[in-house]
Amino acid sequence: MTLGERRGGAVRLAGWAVAFTCAVGASGEALAKPPLRLAGQGIGEPASPPVPVIAPGPPGSTTLVSVDANTQRALANALRYIGQGEFDSAAEVLQLLLSRADAGFVATDDRGRYRATAARVNEVLGSMGDQGLARYRLLYDAKAAALLQQASGQGGEKLLLQVAREYLYTQSGPAALEALGNLRFDQGQFDAAGRYWQQAAVAGEESLRPGRLAKRAVALHLGGQEAQAKVQVEELSKRYPDATVAMGGREWKLREFLTWAGRLAPAAAQTRAAPAQGEWLGTASGASL
Repeated sequence: MTLGERRGGAVRLAGWAVAFTCAVGASGEALAKPPLRLAGQGIGEPASPPVPVIAPGPPGSTTLVSVDANTQRALANALRYIGQGEFDSAAEVLQLLLSRADAGFVATDDRGRYRATAARVNEVLGSMGDQGLARYRLLYDAKAAALLQQASGQGGEKLLLQVAREYLYTQSGPAALEALGNLRFDQGQFDAAGRYWQQAAVAGEESLRPGRLAKRAVALHLGGQEAQAKVQVEELSKRYPDATVAMGGREWKLREFLTWAGRLAPAAAQTRAAPAQGEWLGTASGASL
């Protein structure tokens, strides 16, 4: 591989793994046009390109990430709108950021550390409180529900990922996460399935939390993470003794389900490859550098 040669969206340069995010879209192809200006910076007009900055990587390596000053300003404006109770304006800015495939990273308060834009945006959305989230859902629930419905047809996994990433705080976001968990479970990817179900439990309705966490406990068990599975089972048994779980085409009582699942033999060791691009969904797992 020659110096500067691109392969899979990255180059190897003088022993550094340098990830190119500033000019590469989700498919690995060059973006057709530059990102848009945001939040008072002239939405719809071309913006100056994101600035590549060096972020610390594993020992002996450095990662080049895309940091866009317009995105930083947009987030600051969204936080200001939230503080002023202008939830519609905040939601519009944050949703535009989530819809950008080239959103890159934003700086954190920890100097030299950067976080995936989608992760930070969803964190800000979650801070809007009951009133703000009610307004957000009023604006975006219908669109998210339409995409989720399409996902049951030809759109499939790609649309599920889009709903989970871009509409996490609508009613459809956690449902998409749960569906992705079901998909990964059926594929024998128990680690990924458990991660999706955990995210769905945290982001979704309280009434659906026991079932999602119970499914996560099964995924942990089958994935060979016995200690974590045991902790999850004990917590569920104490907090939700009367809950039910829908899995395998039937409705289970929680205790019955956990007893049955505990008798299943753990699967062979999984190959825990990094998730495909877009599968971090802007949530807590691996979204910071």
